[in-house]
Amino acid sequence: MDCSNSLTNEDLEPKQNADNILASYDVSDLTENSDVDSVGKLKHEIQLLSIKVFEKDIELKNMRAEAAAHRQYLSEHVGSPIKSELSANVKPLVPDPEHEVLRLEGEKLRRFLMEVGSEENSKSSITQTEYEFLKSQDGSQLSLVDLVKLRLFESVKRTQQRNHVISNSPPMTMDAEAQTKANLKTPANEDCAALERQLSLVKQNNDYLCKQVSLLKSKLEVCEQRSRETTEELQKAEAERASAVERSVAAEKLQQILQDQLKQLQSFSSTALPVTFIEHLRAASDSRRDHEEVNLRREVDALRSERDTLKRRLETSELETKRLRDDLTSVRLTNDRLTAGVSGRQPDVFAKTQIFSLETQLSAACAARNDALRQVERVTEKFELASKALYELDAERKVQVSQLEAKLEVASHKLSTYERLEAELDKAIENCAERCYEDMLPSDVLEQPAMLLQVGNFSNSSGGPLLPTLASRRLEHCIQLSRRLAESEKARLSLKSENDDMKKELQAVKEEAKRISDHLSTIEKPTSYLASALVSRDSRIAELLLDKRKLEVKMRRLYDCTKDLLAERKAMLADLHEVFKQHPHDRIVDKDPAYHDENRPPVKLNLPRKVSGQAH
Repeated sequence: MDCSNSLTNEDLEPKQNADNILASYDVSDLTENSDVDSVGKLKHEIQLLSIKVFEKDIELKNMRAEAAAHRQYLSEHVGSPIKSELSANVKPLVPDPEHEVLRLEGEKLRRFLMEVGSEENSKSSITQTEYEFLKSQDGSQLSLVDLVKLRLFESVKRTQQRNHVISNSPPMTMDAEAQTKANLKTPANEDCAALERQLSLVKQNNDYLCKQVSLLKSKLEVCEQRSRETTEELQKAEAERASAVERSVAAEKLQQILQDQLKQLQSFSSTALPVTFIEHLRAASDSRRDHEEVNLRREVDALRSERDTLKRRLETSELETKRLRDDLTSVRLTNDRLTAGVSGRQPDVFAKTQIFSLETQLSAACAARNDALRQVERVTEKFELASKALYELDAERKVQVSQLEAKLEVASHKLSTYERLEAELDKAIENCAERCYEDMLPSDVLEQPAMLLQVGNFSNSSGGPLLPTLASRRLEHCIQLSRRLAESEKARLSLKSENDDMKKELQAVKEEAKRISDHLSTIEKPTSYLASALVSRDSRIAELLLDKRKLEVKMRRLYDCTKDLLAERKAMLADLHEVFKQHPHDRIVDKDPAYHDENRPPVKLNLPRKVSGQAH
């Protein structure tokens, strides 16, 4: 039992070091960001589960030490036959077939001892035939129960023989009885007495063995229950790990989107690069807002210049109207004086004509003035709408800038938290390995090199690592980054296609807006413009119809010419066919080399024409 206690203390030292490291590792400041917190909690729980598995291994070692102590105790207090049987059958408590066989043997031995204790000593538990069969077998091949039955049968048989001798002998005196007892002290009787003492010891240890078996059963049940709980916890941890991985992937996607937006904003800025991300964002938004404000101000300046021009035209028309009214008043006064001076004289025709022309000019000036006023009102309305749009656009840009700043702050905070968590994890793993190596004594290092390797590398009994190393975790992170890069590339392609579709839709909307604006500008023009537009349209339609008729005539002529050419071709083919029929020996001229000579004179044959046509 001292050996088991020492082994327990030595095995629990790495556990205490790991608990101290995990107690010193604080992640309370990570609760603000749910995605990063879940990843940190998952890694922390994985470390705790790994340490629990390490504790299970230590408990198994303790149970093995206890079994060894029980085996040593039995070897010290039990005879050689039972000692050999127990040393051959008592093994570490492991869930295997040998352990089950040992448990069944213990149950049989317990029931047999209970039966022997309840019966009389003069009765045997086996027959003579069974005794002879067991006697003929090898003692190393017999089980513990068979050996106990064999020794018990021999003891009972010797006791019966002794009782039979005593009962058949005559009564003796004290000296004779002493002489008889002295004669009975033979080696066989001494062996029987030793066997009886061994049997009494076995009966005394029966309860102890039963208690130990029940205790081992209870420990086995507790270990199985703990293993089931550990399995359930591992399944829960795997589920939480999967959910945490999904959340981390979503966070990485959001971070990648923010980085892409940041790169776009950096490409928009033409000045020197700002110091922080927020300054990048502000510079890009300010440049965009300044550009839009410059465009709107140009439009406002154009509207103002147009308004000033219309005002000048209005003032000019008002001055002209005033001058015409003064001229009309002077003409009327002159006419009154003339009519007053020359009574009975006919009115002056020239004065009336001048008055009529002045009135006509006055009405035209009034109409021009009214048109100018209407144009001034229209330009004023456009100016107000442009100012309102400028203010709304400025407000929207400010809201967007504030939202992007908030998102950027959250993303930067998450990134810093993740980097801090990663650095702390690396530091905790390295410190844990170093402390476990330092806590091992030189004697332990020399005596238990496998234990040193197991504790120093945090490896389990199968050789696999309980905690991930830096290299494996970096490799896994690189694989995750490559997968996320592929997903982001796929998302980029989809966004690019959506952008192209939106550009096409925008172009269509621009064309529709242009058409509507042309239509509205046409509606605002006077009726005479519409009449002239209709006349020009009718003239264009008439020209198109005339061109269409000309093209139809040309096409008809071309069709007739094509028909004539086809007829001529058919006639020529028929003529050639008849010539070949009349002169069959001319078909081999192609094989003669002189036939392909360029200086050869052409063959002139008067071929009869079947069809004679003339192209139009």
